[in-house]
Amino acid sequence: GTAIAEVLSGAADPCGCLPVSVPRTTGQLPVYYNARASYDVMRYRDLENTPLYPFGFGLHYTTFKTTVKDGTPEISIAALENGKAHTVTCEVENTGSTAGHATVQLYIQGVSGTIVRRVRELKAFEKVYLQPGEKKTVELKLDRDALSIWNRKMQFAPEESKVELYVEESGGKVWNGELKITK
Repeated sequence: GTAIAEVLSGAADPCGCLPVSVPRTTGQLPVYYNARASYDVMRYRDLENTPLYPFGFGLHYTTFKTTVKDGTPEISIAALENGKAHTVTCEVENTGSTAGHATVQLYIQGVSGTIVRRVRELKAFEKVYLQPGEKKTVELKLDRDALSIWNRKMQFAPEESKVELYVEESGGKVWNGELKITK
């Protein structure tokens, strides 16, 4: 009871993010955040095709501003195999009047390649606690495992392709860019 009272009164900031998508109606089931691109989605005429609350959605009593500085828009498979990673650097600022937690999430979506990727894949996230007016830098890394996919030879490895990058905070898109994986 104490925890609920603290959240409702504003003494504590709610800081969780949804681990599932919440549909608008039961007729909308299933609602996947990471459906395959080839997944045939039924279209509705009387309601939106988006979930009521998407995967990763969260509420706060404060507001955050996230600015993104992406590294080079290209990484080679050889570099990934040698332990290098693509880094997306985010600066998160608490622009509200109360302290709170921000959860910065990095998603990828396949644009080209021999294997069809999921529509959206969560690959990295970080939760930071900020006082009002405070800024912190967050580095989200995409390493070999994050950029790998099961290929036709049944090997989990990166392939030459393009992926779209998305940075979100509490279910709201903040930035997107593109990463090219080369030989």
